[in-house]
Amino acid sequence: MLLIPPLDKRSLKGDKWIWYLKDFGLPMAASLGNALLSVILLPISGGRIHMLVFLASISLFVMISAIAVSPVTGSALVDYFMRLSLAVK
Repeated sequence: MLLIPPLDKRSLKGDKWIWYLKDFGLPMAASLGNALLSVILLPISGGRIHMLVFLASISLFVMISAIAVSPVTGSALVDYFMRLSLAVK
């Protein structure tokens, strides 16, 4: 968050709001949406191991969703899986 204003002054003259939305807003919205969904689905009963597994899996899910909706990493993942599926055939 601290690097956005200096980066904006140097290279993003007219594309500031587009950049905010695509590169910052979408991953943050996906992460917050998945985190809120996980809070709703959080089981009330369960032991410490159960909670640890649940929190670790939700953390991984939130991270993967943020990476998937980021423009650069999302397109790189699609390209990778396309090449992988072609190599398997």
